[in-house]
Amino acid sequence: MGVAGAAAGVATFNAATGNTYIPDNYKDEHSLHLKREILENKKNQQMFSLTGNRKYDFMAKNTNMYGVLTNTNFDENNEEILLSLEETLRTVPSEDRPYLRSFANMTGGDRQEALEYLPTQYKALLKKYWGENNSTEVAELREQAGELLSEVPNNWVGYSPTVNLDDLEVTEMNNEGLNARSYGLGWDNDLFRMQYNKTASIGMRDFNKYKTDVDTGAVQRGITSFLHDATVVVVPSINNSVIVNVIVR
Repeated sequence: MGVAGAAAGVATFNAATGNTYIPDNYKDEHSLHLKREILENKKNQQMFSLTGNRKYDFMAKNTNMYGVLTNTNFDENNEEILLSLEETLRTVPSEDRPYLRSFANMTGGDRQEALEYLPTQYKALLKKYWGENNSTEVAELREQAGELLSEVPNNWVGYSPTVNLDDLEVTEMNNEGLNARSYGLGWDNDLFRMQYNKTASIGMRDFNKYKTDVDTGAVQRGITSFLHDATVVVVPSINNSVIVNVIVR
């Protein structure tokens, strides 16, 4: 199989033909999943800022491809932590992994030919693995994130720790006629659970429609005004409410 055929295969489009056309639904699925990764990254950053719990910082930098590609992790000796290709591929649809593994072993001009057919996040991933400069691709990802997050208020209910972004992604995929199962989502048990989840239907659009009107900052200031030694975390929740976590020392 040539590079063009393999690239079409990544697009799940009859790799054996060598056709380099990449279907719109493939592009749309990757674009929508990237949107979810950006929102997940922001959610974990917010929770780290609010709680100081380093697990959220770790999750922001390590649990999805956007976080891995746009952050640099350091160990206790201030040395950069580099995830292996296999560790990074955990966030990639299973049907794409064999092709990305194959691309990772390419050399010379084959690499550049392969990159022509791939989404930005895959280009950035492979360049990072090859030890090449991926700053152009990372800058493009950050630009997309900036455009998206400018539309999302900080009190969007999707940022609540009680809201499962998997369910919101499945809703959005289904609304667009796309295949959430490429990402291990949208199976029967997911759909059954979502029937009883009031927030599952909000998807990942109309962000200002699904936000709490409660001033989280005012709630936090009010509590800390009389609990001076307390750590107070206030996050948006469903039904125009907030979740308050108070730690008194």
